[in-house]
Amino acid sequence: WRSHGWFSLPLVSSLATLALVSVVLLGVGRWVLRAEMTLRQALAVKAYATLVTAPQWILLTVLIRLGSETASPASFSPAVLLDDPAATVAGRFLSALNLFEIWATVWMGIGLSVVTGVPERRAVVGLVLLWVVWLGFGSLAPGTPAPTPMP
Repeated sequence: WRSHGWFSLPLVSSLATLALVSVVLLGVGRWVLRAEMTLRQALAVKAYATLVTAPQWILLTVLIRLGSETASPASFSPAVLLDDPAATVAGRFLSALNLFEIWATVWMGIGLSVVTGVPERRAVVGLVLLWVVWLGFGSLAPGTPAPTPMP
């Protein structure tokens, strides 16, 4: 569904992701951590954690300029050691374990701790566990589907 329509535009996709993750952070802050939190605070936490993508894209740019034809965000995951990571559930899970995504998730946990006043370890561990569950469900989805034959 992301490959079609207005949601595939980079600006719309980035803003929609920012909003959706912020709503999830708000839910985690209010209902899981039992703390007072506003959507504005959740948006700020997610926005600051998104800054981690800047070094990732700088490194990807360097890799591409050096001639790497396979440079992608998955280049910073353990899946680079596999021949075809999309072929197995474990490979898809390892592809999602991007170093920068881990960094951003920890930043979100620290930000959630600052905003809600809960212990840092509790917020970080809670978000990392939620993220790992999300990755687990995402890795259950099949890889690139086979093209539909034309009649």
